Amino acid sequence: MNEVKFLKKDAIRFGWATATGNIGFFIVMLIILVSAAILPQGIAGAFGKARLLAFIILVAGAVIQMELRLGLIKTLITFADGKKPAVVELFSCFDKRIVTVFVAGLLYGIMTFLGTLLLIVPGIILGIKFMFFSYFIVDKNAGIIESLEKSAELTKGSKTNIFLLALLLWLINAAGALCLGIGLIITMPLSMTAVAYVYRKLHVPEPPVATVTGLSPAAEDYVRQKLQQPL
Repeated sequence: MNEVKFLKKDAIRFGWATATGNIGFFIVMLIILVSAAILPQGIAGAFGKARLLAFIILVAGAVIQMELRLGLIKTLITFADGKKPAVVELFSCFDKRIVTVFVAGLLYGIMTFLGTLLLIVPGIILGIKFMFFSYFIVDKNAGIIESLEKSAELTKGSKTNIFLLALLLWLINAAGALCLGIGLIITMPLSMTAVAYVYRKLHVPEPPVATVTGLSPAAEDYVRQKLQQPL
């Protein structure tokens, strides 16, 4: 997969076009995500004296937030595929993938933390190397180790380009924050969809599986149909 590259300007252009063309969609998603983060804390606070119940509510809220983040990734991938997702897609990852992404995320966090302790640079490299693990869990239903391995393969040869894109996106978001924070309504979706664009751009379709005849299944079916036709 390291043969495929991407242009940073194309990723940013895609992010801009997607964010500005679907601003209402992203505002609705922002409201849902912020509500999922705030409501559990407010409800838990109301049961402050019942500490066990408050703890359960907070844990449930954290699980819901994680599942919504997976749903967010799915909507971003849909945008990267040139399609427009429905808001309901945000709730499409309420399944066992939550455990996979939690454990993989834990491993990812440990690796990047230990790498950061080694003069920071190794942490940045590892952070970029495995950054798409959650995308593979959502998009390909990959397992814990498989998602990390696929991300490492995907980013091979493109880490510097991804790092430079990340710097550009940071500057764009900083500019958005300077506009009384209102600019973030555009720059944050721009950044997320730009990253999803890179994920899709670095992908190479898997070659068709050859059969014993050396032909792909589709080619084999075509030959079989021709042979069955009367002379």
